Amino acid sequence: MTEVFKGKDYKEIFKNIGIAALSTIIGLGLYWGGEQIALNIYGVKLSNYHGASDIGLMNTIKNLPISLRNMYGYFMDFFIGGAIVNNPNMSRNIFYKILFVAEGLTMVYVLLTRKAENKKRKIIDIILICVLSIILPMGINFVLLIAPETHCDPIVATPTILIIPFFMIILENLEVNKAVLLRWLCIIMCFVIAVTYYLAANSTYTGIRMKYNQAYTMTVRIVDRIENCEGYEPGKKWLFGGILDSGNTPVVSEIYFLTLGGFTDGPIFHGNYQGMIATWRKFLQTYAGIQPDFCSPEEYFEICGTQYFKDMPVFPAQGSVAEINGVMVVKLTQNVPTN
Repeated sequence: MTEVFKGKDYKEIFKNIGIAALSTIIGLGLYWGGEQIALNIYGVKLSNYHGASDIGLMNTIKNLPISLRNMYGYFMDFFIGGAIVNNPNMSRNIFYKILFVAEGLTMVYVLLTRKAENKKRKIIDIILICVLSIILPMGINFVLLIAPETHCDPIVATPTILIIPFFMIILENLEVNKAVLLRWLCIIMCFVIAVTYYLAANSTYTGIRMKYNQAYTMTVRIVDRIENCEGYEPGKKWLFGGILDSGNTPVVSEIYFLTLGGFTDGPIFHGNYQGMIATWRKFLQTYAGIQPDFCSPEEYFEICGTQYFKDMPVFPAQGSVAEINGVMVVKLTQNVPTN
């Protein structure tokens, strides 16, 4: 897009676009080939996490209309919504609206006032810039096209913030002595937005630390209850029915509402069984210095399906820790993961 602003030859522009597209295709091909080799060597299948197991050309084409709708929806939500990043808590959504309007006016001003060989060249440049601007979200969030089943979270949406450098490129093509108010308005909004991210990042770190402290205290209590439970022996397997959620680690400070969102709104442990066990094992190793042997998925679902387990109260109530079928069981939530 910068090449259009700089008035480069169209052949060179489309040549560079073709090289970029070819590089992307080759990269995807090499990634797919390496992936297939690794899967065959280790004898495993792709995880269904974020729709990874459904990635494929036909699936991408079939879901293209839905993917495009979701992509542009996620793009707008990232800047003016609150589901991906909590923008309203610091009025960041308002600052973004002002920035988008100011940058839009700046781009129109640059396109209308820039020097060109002739009127035809200027019209073509305007069309090219408009088309490239419209498809920009597709390039930024390309992963949402190739993995239609994925959902957009702060990690997946990270490339979306590249829109800020794009805005800076527009300002670079604005002559210093022209549209000064628009230039400074854009710069000030970018600075204010950066400050809100800084404050939100610090609040997020503090909020997560508070949740980790709560989880650590709960973990010490859980381990103590297990080791003092009737039937406990060091070699026995463990089963945690459910995870520490907002019921176990409640919101105790207003700082949670100043965070980026998502990171502190939910639990610090994964919800499904495999993710739950992986995070619990790492957490116990890191903060409690123990390496428990968790039961297999088959044992987990069998025990969680018994009437005895269903009748157990939720931790820390008496009876929330018990031995079932030779496994030390802790019931943390009423509804436990089923996958």
